[in-house]
Amino acid sequence: MKNQRGITLIALVITIIVLLILAGVSIAMLTGENGILTRADDAAEETAFATARENVANAINEAMTEYYGNTYADNGSTTISGEVSAALTALVGDDDGGATIAYTTGTVTITFGDKTQEGTVTESTGEVSWGPVE
Repeated sequence: MKNQRGITLIALVITIIVLLILAGVSIAMLTGENGILTRADDAAEETAFATARENVANAINEAMTEYYGNTYADNGSTTISGEVSAALTALVGDDDGGATIAYTTGTVTITFGDKTQEGTVTESTGEVSWGPVE
């Protein structure tokens, strides 16, 4: 019986312990406060807010370009503020990127899940001052 080869019980137990440690580390990397899944959710949120802010900026820029490109300046009845307001009103309900855009005079609100971000619009210049995501 001296020449028998095989796995000893101690080697099997050590292998199982090593596999359990690796599984525990892998699960902690996936979940947890700074895990891959949490960071992916945070990145999706940041992307949704950035996409919505970009859509707002594009709408304002388009309104300003049309106004200053003499599309509206010739008739004298349309103001810059009116064009910016109309462009932002057209974005209401836009959910590109998963965030929803709402607009009331002077304020743009972006909502994604349970978080919101508000921006104050200076309609005469087309500038938006964004507050923090809350």
